[in-house]
Amino acid sequence: ILYTHLESCNTPDLRTHHTLNIHKLKTQKERDRQGPDPRYSNAPPPSLDVYQFIWDRTRMIRKDFILQNYIGTGGRCNAIATRCHERIARWHAMCEHQLSHLEDFVTMQSQQNIQELGQTMKTLNQYYDDAMGRS
Repeated sequence: ILYTHLESCNTPDLRTHHTLNIHKLKTQKERDRQGPDPRYSNAPPPSLDVYQFIWDRTRMIRKDFILQNYIGTGGRCNAIATRCHERIARWHAMCEHQLSHLEDFVTMQSQQNIQELGQTMKTLNQYYDDAMGRS
């Protein structure tokens, strides 16, 4: 089903791995820039709101890599896809540590975060195996 969808897409509709990498970097910068926000009475946005926003974006980036067959062994693995997934994995691990004091995160988000970290690590292992096979 996934590959049928890929074949039906026009190439301009797909974001290249360079575009996905830039999107990930911009998302990171936005997180790091986190400061006063007029939507929150000029206070920083709540940590969980920021987490959910970035979680959604990183999941979308990972799905786009899969849609374009950047799936590790047998796929089109490259250094940009690997670095992007490494950053995503670090982000999930950091969130698990930094947000563990928030009860709402622990009860509603932590399990989902750990699952995404696991999926990201699984993909990274495939990328690393693929890179070893090519050398």
